[in-house]
Amino acid sequence: MNRQVHYAINFAVYRGWKLFPLLFQDNPALRQPQLLSQATSSVHQIRQWIEQYRGCTWAVATGSQSRILVMELSNNLGIRTVPPISVRDVTAMDTLQSHSINWTKVFFRWPEAGLPAYPNEKCADGIHVRHTGGYVELDYGNGRDSLNQYAPVRKAPEWLLNWINSSLSTPKVLSFQATTPRRCLVRMSISESNGIWTCSFSSVANGRAHLRTWSCQSRNSILKIAARAGWNAESRRWLDSNLKEGLRNTILLPLTEQQLKDLQQAA
Repeated sequence: MNRQVHYAINFAVYRGWKLFPLLFQDNPALRQPQLLSQATSSVHQIRQWIEQYRGCTWAVATGSQSRILVMELSNNLGIRTVPPISVRDVTAMDTLQSHSINWTKVFFRWPEAGLPAYPNEKCADGIHVRHTGGYVELDYGNGRDSLNQYAPVRKAPEWLLNWINSSLSTPKVLSFQATTPRRCLVRMSISESNGIWTCSFSSVANGRAHLRTWSCQSRNSILKIAARAGWNAESRRWLDSNLKEGLRNTILLPLTEQQLKDLQQAA
């Protein structure tokens, strides 16, 4: 087992997530993984599986098993169909995320009240919500393709849970009109070096990032940019806290092109 896989498994066990080797039966019609029901965080059992299934892909059981709810967004269609998350309230996305060229996974704590036993996971085109009975592949890539060990897993906002329940109970295909606002993924990161604060917003399209960086002499300068762009008080407090502590998690936000322009103009 290479170091990246070993790190990812340790990361998941540390979180208390239930793991299993992602194996399927020979019959392609039976798409349920063989060992999903046996998912575990037992180090002893995982070591046995490592020896038994060398080189296999690993997965995390979602829902009540690992106490996580995972939203998978395709980086093109999924970003267009996800409910608008205004840059004015970015705190909803301040949670563990995993990014790859094609997909973004957003992790939330499993709701205290749980979710009904929905037979499907598709909320809309390009958006799947992995709940009880589902799974996500364990990420063990490099850089932005891997999970951040120190990022928090937050509670899902109420409006998002309501949208998930509504979408899973009555799945529908969304159609797009010419007036539908185009959205792009914007990666937000903050760093400080020698008293100079750098705030980076890079838009992601077709797997390529287009960087927009602002350097400021103080935290207050960045906060003023956020205020001019219309961020609410809660979002500015969240930003100020992360400026003081160092942003623990590079956050990916689905923004409309107009919202991105507002940020650029505010700077």
